[in-house]
Amino acid sequence: MGTAACFTYLIQNQIPESLLELKEKYPQTAAFVDSYPWKKNLSFSLDLSEEVTAGTVPLFLQWDERWGYRTYGNNFFAVNGCGPTCLSMVVCGLTGNTDWNPYAVGVFSENSGYYVPGEGTAWALMTEGAASLGLVSQCGEASAAYISGQLSQGHPIICSMYPGDFTYTGHFIVLTEVDEAGNVAVNDPNSRENSERHWRMEELLPQIH
Repeated sequence: MGTAACFTYLIQNQIPESLLELKEKYPQTAAFVDSYPWKKNLSFSLDLSEEVTAGTVPLFLQWDERWGYRTYGNNFFAVNGCGPTCLSMVVCGLTGNTDWNPYAVGVFSENSGYYVPGEGTAWALMTEGAASLGLVSQCGEASAAYISGQLSQGHPIICSMYPGDFTYTGHFIVLTEVDEAGNVAVNDPNSRENSERHWRMEELLPQIH
């Protein structure tokens, strides 16, 4: 084994298995995962003031180095922090209050009992939890008419997703707007690529839990 191969092997051995699995499933996380040995103990600013404009739902990624190496429940925030990240996007976008960054919402979720060991983030975070953070929320229906109607009024929608285009297991995403063709803009906390395109209703609806 050459020097470069030995170095790579040693570095890989310093990366937790759950992060290596994240990299394997979602290749766009590679740089984040590979940086773990050097960045895991660094402190990053959580000031989002330059990234948030009230009235526009920002895209935050659960594997952002500012919070992705921290823990949420029994794993890294990068692995299972989609729920708090989605609620953070909505709170920041609707209120302009940048105090509720993804990690702050994750801490709130855990302290309030919305993280369920072995299962992940409870749906109650998006209803009861959202109310505690100053939002008015309601449970809706997975239909084109409902989604289009809410988005056209400026009401973002947090969805729990079945395995498919967005996840291998379960996942939360935010629907942010509907375009003139009836396609939906999505903020996927685990994927820039998914967030850069608009999705047809017939693609989305079968995947909404």
